[in-house]
Amino acid sequence: MARFPRICYGRFLRQMESEEDGDDETIRGVSLCGDIIAARDDMERAMSILGRQSGQEVSASASKGKGKNRDTAIEMEKTYSQACELLSFKHIELDFSRYYYHNELKATERSTRTPKNRLHLVKELATMATSLPPGIWVRVDEVRNDAIKIMIAGPDDTPYHGGIFEFDCFMPLTYPATPPLVYLRTTGGGSVRFNPNLYNNGKVCLSLLGTWPGRPEEQWSPSSTLLQVLVSIQSMILIDAPYYNEPGHGRANVKSKVSINYNREISQQTCRWAIVEWLEDSYRRNIWKDVIVSHFTIRKDKIRQKMLEWAAKNPTIRSYHQTSKSASGKSMDLVNQFDLGIERIQGW
Repeated sequence: MARFPRICYGRFLRQMESEEDGDDETIRGVSLCGDIIAARDDMERAMSILGRQSGQEVSASASKGKGKNRDTAIEMEKTYSQACELLSFKHIELDFSRYYYHNELKATERSTRTPKNRLHLVKELATMATSLPPGIWVRVDEVRNDAIKIMIAGPDDTPYHGGIFEFDCFMPLTYPATPPLVYLRTTGGGSVRFNPNLYNNGKVCLSLLGTWPGRPEEQWSPSSTLLQVLVSIQSMILIDAPYYNEPGHGRANVKSKVSINYNREISQQTCRWAIVEWLEDSYRRNIWKDVIVSHFTIRKDKIRQKMLEWAAKNPTIRSYHQTSKSASGKSMDLVNQFDLGIERIQGW
């Protein structure tokens, strides 16, 4: 069932590549493919349950003996990749009241993208629908396809391990001549700067976005893509030694005391705001519900193990004090909160 929409998209992409400007019929054809994928997603929504069951089976088999740890780890990654593919890209109805660039949407609601730029955006979204790597999920508004939500998982063995980070994205009318606008929503209510390139006010500094200086080849060009931006955030910002993303901090050294201390603080905030936060019941009807359940259910053992490793070096993870404006002043054991959260989302 999953193969047909990919073939459909591929055929229309080849057709569009043979036309300079395209036409409404072609664009409607690609939109139809999007509808087909949406229908497939509805039919396969129940498969996320299978993903949860597979994750549980992996956990059970891992407890049978150390000799099978390697096999179960490989099986878990395979299950996770399959689940990511199913959930990677969807057209949905976004709630613009919870979208950072709602003013830009309002200002351009009566504007029209040039046919060439419109076709370029449609083609790029069609390509992205089948090209997202595991750990990156995209949601596009079904009417305003210039309004996009993004979720990116922190890579393993970084201080972002196991966390998921939400971004809002707006595609200007001048795209692709100018880069997209990208805003980080995961900031602990504006209290946490997760990286020298990720500000607590949501600013994302990246050469490709034109928000960070860099060499000419690192800057945005009309041939650049949103997919490149997302992969760059995951692979160049959410890294193992983020301290050195700050200019003047020298060459990266993960064993340096300053880097270790920086990572200790970031990993603690990852536990609180990029892991435990998403397991609250307030996200039960969120657009990311399926991603939350899939990501944390399948990878729960690996994430919990990493949290315990961090807590062994930073005991405040077991007695975390919130620093956001909405903080109650009470401390919490983030590992315990993770366990309770996993039980909670299994009932979603």
